[in-house]
Parts: sequence; structure tokens; C-alpha cells
Amino acid sequence: KGRGVSQVSVRPARLDDAPRCAKILHEGWKRAFPHMRRKVDVALFLAETEGETVLVAERRGRVVGFAAFYPPEDFLHH
Repeated sequence: KGRGVSQVSVRPARLDDAPRCAKILHEGWKRAFPHMRRKVDVALFLAETEGETVLVAERRGRVVGFAAFYPPEDFLHH
């Protein structure tokens, strides 16, 4: 492990991760689609990932990313 580099761990998401995941999705949306405004909140995040397998990436106990996968269609959604 290099100096200043910390490990990232991946685990299944919990409901209490939803606020942080919603913020990550909101920020990513703003950067990817600056011309298409939308507010991503917890309710929207939960609705968009319903039925999906959601994994979070953590660094030092803080969620720094997530992936949402829809198994019936082998589709990586977010």
C-alpha cells in the first residue's frame, strides 16, 4: 500500500446508504448532463434502483461510490 493511498471496500448497500448514494447520483448527473437539470433525492434514488442489486464502495467508512445492477437483464444501471 502506497503512502496516502487507502483501501476501498465493496459491500451490499443498506437503506442507510441511500442519502449518500442519492448525493453521488445527483452530482454525477449534473456533471454528465449539465443541460438536463433534475434533482436526485433519496426517494428518486430508491425508485430508480428498486429491484436492483446495489453495491457501495467505501473508503475509511464513507461511501464514495455505488453500482446498481438489474440481474434479469444483465444491466448495469448506475
